[in-house]
Amino acid sequence: MHAALLARQTLSPTPTSASSRYWGRHPADRQRIAWAERHPLPGLLDDRRPASALLEQPDAHGRALTLLVHRLAGRQPEAEPAATVATLVPEPVQDSDTDLQRWSGHAWPDCPWLPLHLPLERTTRALEADTVRERILLLAAGTADAWQEAEKQSQRRCLLALYEELHSHGLAHVVHGEGAFNQEHLQEYRAIDTWQTAARQQLLAVAPLYRQRIERALAQRLPGQEQAAELYRLLLTLAERYPDVERLREARLLVKEYRTLQRRPQGPSQINALCEFAKQDYRRRVADWLACDLPLPPAIATVSLGDYLQRHCPRLDLAEDSLSAVYRHSAELLPALNTLHQRLWLLLARACLAAEADQASLQQSA
Repeated sequence: MHAALLARQTLSPTPTSASSRYWGRHPADRQRIAWAERHPLPGLLDDRRPASALLEQPDAHGRALTLLVHRLAGRQPEAEPAATVATLVPEPVQDSDTDLQRWSGHAWPDCPWLPLHLPLERTTRALEADTVRERILLLAAGTADAWQEAEKQSQRRCLLALYEELHSHGLAHVVHGEGAFNQEHLQEYRAIDTWQTAARQQLLAVAPLYRQRIERALAQRLPGQEQAAELYRLLLTLAERYPDVERLREARLLVKEYRTLQRRPQGPSQINALCEFAKQDYRRRVADWLACDLPLPPAIATVSLGDYLQRHCPRLDLAEDSLSAVYRHSAELLPALNTLHQRLWLLLARACLAAEADQASLQQSA
């Protein structure tokens, strides 16, 4: 809630150092304050001091407001534990990625998708843990660059899909900067889609090393081993479904671009039909993800993957929403998938680091 809704204050015509109303100086804040003061309901808290007073004891203000909200909702906060984000949506608070950076040799990106599900070759499976770690660290700088380039290529494939579709309907002229869609564009799209670009080939080469490192660590008997194994199994499943992630992203971008083209005055009438088809395709892909009954590990959430994604899109209702509403209400679906993926890697990396540290300790004491 905005501060103006929490504390009703009086605008001072001559602010002083003692009464200056920090949030009342900007025109946008003045509008919000004016709206709050015109609201027919009384404020939950009545505090006529400058708004900066809210910063003096934020915990106390937050606790008082929470108790009031619970009472309005008919709860007895003295007898019932206060509901929090953690209890309403059982997802751990985001952790620092320090462990991931240490584990990967400072190569970890924001969207670390790897083809981890591919089977290991015999030569890679024979590598000892120390050798695997050394190779990962040796390749870290190049891996970081490859991850960044692969992410750019993922965005590029979405634009290429748009250009190809416009070209096939004789509408290439409605976008600028690429020229006519040609064979080179098609080859570029296919190279990205089939992981034939240099950056993606580099990730294909390093993925087996990460898989071998994980499996070496999980082979040790340590506390939390079964939990780590569950994380690993889910990570393999998501890696296998990464093509679906890219297609979902592509489908969403197509809807976005067609909606933009629809707003142009005197645009081609075919754009409306293409936009409608794009929204239908996007809805189908969203529905596939929400229907996924894959159980998540307790360390992440005690729900299925589909339920987890639905919780991140609380306004999304596939049964009632129009195609346009599905697009609007599912904006957090892809970010939720990325967050889940990053969280899995973080917890698994910590388990591996603990196993490696334990192994190193045993070797030193031997």
